[in-house]
Amino acid sequence: MSKSDFSASQLFEIAKALAASGQNFIWVVKNGEKTEGEDREEWLPEGFEKKMQGNGVAVGAQEWSRGERRILVKMEEIEHAITQLMVGEEAEGLRNRTRALKEMARRATEVEGSSYCDLNSLLGDLRAMKSTSY
Repeated sequence: MSKSDFSASQLFEIAKALAASGQNFIWVVKNGEKTEGEDREEWLPEGFEKKMQGNGVAVGAQEWSRGERRILVKMEEIEHAITQLMVGEEAEGLRNRTRALKEMARRATEVEGSSYCDLNSLLGDLRAMKSTSY
């Protein structure tokens, strides 16, 4: 197991939290090396895939660590974070902020937008440099 892999116990906590949150999700778990005698799906709670059918997809993940010390984030903490992001008090504010950033990015990349103008200016400067170097 590499440092970047989640432990089976952490994956188990995440799976329980996803199930308890009641939220739709896509969960990608990186398919790491199997250690001898290890079943990669031992960490899924019994009946998880059947229970989650139609609510989420458990595709396969990685352990969060700081240095050599591994930190286990408990199911309740993960469930709370999922719920806050999806339906909690902060969820609508996050969605509004995301919409605003999306609109700013769209305006910046359209003709006469700041990114469009900056890129054209850079290209003009590069062309000028190229023509003066001959």
